[in-house]
Amino acid sequence: MVKLVQAISTVKNGLVCPSCFSLTSYACIPDTTTVCTGNEIQCATYSMHNNSVTSGPYIIMVGCATANLCTAPNGVMSSIVIGNIIENITCFNPSGLSTTTPSTSKFLSCINCTSSSQALCTGPSMICPNSNDVCTSIYTATTIIQAKITSWSLVRGCGQPTECYQPRSLSNQVLGLRINTGCCTSNDCTPPEPAGKYFLRAGN
Repeated sequence: MVKLVQAISTVKNGLVCPSCFSLTSYACIPDTTTVCTGNEIQCATYSMHNNSVTSGPYIIMVGCATANLCTAPNGVMSSIVIGNIIENITCFNPSGLSTTTPSTSKFLSCINCTSSSQALCTGPSMICPNSNDVCTSIYTATTIIQAKITSWSLVRGCGQPTECYQPRSLSNQVLGLRINTGCCTSNDCTPPEPAGKYFLRAGN
């Protein structure tokens, strides 16, 4: 009989990743760790859900992964029976431990989503890479200069403190781009909006 999948290795490789699993929620916040085995040398957050229903994802999990999983494309799979299945994979580096004792370090989790306005969006919870210490809401205003038309977008995810509340801009004779980022530091927190002169508002 042809093997469609390989057997799971039991040989510990000295790496550790955060661990969690859910079949009922968009959120999966690790409260423990798992010791990686075999050629699973990356940590990954994997989610798969059906956007045709409102009952949430089929699966979301965090654990150890092979490097080739991290290069797999995210996207949409279509089925006549159950509609569109959206798959998302986010990878980050594990703790390089030489012991088989699980790590006690904590990994920040942040909501990942996008919106085509300044309105707050919601989405699945993803585990951040080790280098990302804050959850971010990135507000972007793109202006067609001659037409004076401005469109807005909001992206929530993981980031670094150097991004926080630092207005940035880029422009040429055609387009103007303005960016500002709100930040917070707890699991799945909602960053406060950038305030005062640093906050981009529609019409500004």
